[in-house]
Amino acid sequence: MTKNRRQLGLKYVLVALTIAVFAASAVPAFADEADQDRARAAMLRGEVEPLPKALIAVEKHFKGDVIEVELEEEDKFARGPTLVYEIKLLTPEGNVLKLKVHAKTLEILDVDGNDDENYKRDD
Repeated sequence: MTKNRRQLGLKYVLVALTIAVFAASAVPAFADEADQDRARAAMLRGEVEPLPKALIAVEKHFKGDVIEVELEEEDKFARGPTLVYEIKLLTPEGNVLKLKVHAKTLEILDVDGNDDENYKRDD
């Protein structure tokens, strides 16, 4: 095999590997199916508001891009076990805030993260 053919073959292999890596990284990560079923059931029972409503409530008070959302049961609040949307937000300044939003009332219960003391609500 000539040197040019080997180089061309190597280029094809590198291109194929690059495509494979990007394709694998583009596959979205899904929550456990049972978690999705529990969250949907809670919404259908009226225990939580739909996620789009929670995001609209957050946008009224904070600027940034949502980078992660989880629905969790928290028991550290005075009301006892509470379903909470935990929303991670990337602010325009590059800080990450973790917001805890009551999943039924959409009240913002807690804000934590990089520089959270200097990041005030827009209200």
